Amino acid sequence: ENGSGSLYDRLQQVDPDTADRLHPNDSYRIVRALETIESTGRSISDHQQDHGFADEPFNALKICLRMDRQTLYDRIDQRVDMMIETGFVGEVEKLLGMGYSADLKSMQSIGYRHMVALIEGRLSRDECVRTLKRDTRRFAKRQFTWFGADQQIQWYQPDQLNEMVRLVEGFLDDQ
Repeated sequence: ENGSGSLYDRLQQVDPDTADRLHPNDSYRIVRALETIESTGRSISDHQQDHGFADEPFNALKICLRMDRQTLYDRIDQRVDMMIETGFVGEVEKLLGMGYSADLKSMQSIGYRHMVALIEGRLSRDECVRTLKRDTRRFAKRQFTWFGADQQIQWYQPDQLNEMVRLVEGFLDDQ
C-alpha cells in the first residue's frame, strides 16, 4: 500500500539483522522475510542461526573454471545466438500460450524476460539479442565475484583437464 519503503521500515522493526543485510529496494527478499516472520513467528536471521549455514555439512572439493574474459564473452555471445537460432523464442511463446504468466519468477530470469519483451514488442530482435548478451555477461561477472570470495575453490583453466582429474582422484582416494 505504501510501497517498498514502508515494508523495509517494518522489517527494520521486526528483524533488524535481516534488514541490515538487504537493500531497501529489494522488495522480493523483504516480503519473503516478513512472510517468514508472519508464518513462523521467527525471523529469517533466527532460522539461519539455528541452521548454521556457515558450517560445512560435508567434505567437498570445489573446482571452478576460469578463462580469459574476452573468450568467455565470445562464448556467451555464441551461446545466445545458438539459443535464438534453435527456437528459444518459440519455446517462450509456447509457455505463454499455455498460460504461464510473464510475471512468474522463472519467466523473469535471464533469457526468458528478454524473450517476453521481444514477443510483447517491447524490444526489437536486435535489441533483445544485444541486451541478453550484455545481461548474461554481467551475470557471469557476478558469478566470478561470488565464487572468487570462496577460499576453498580451486581454480583451473579449461585446458588443465589432467590436473583437475588428478586432483579429483586424490580427493576421492582420501575419502
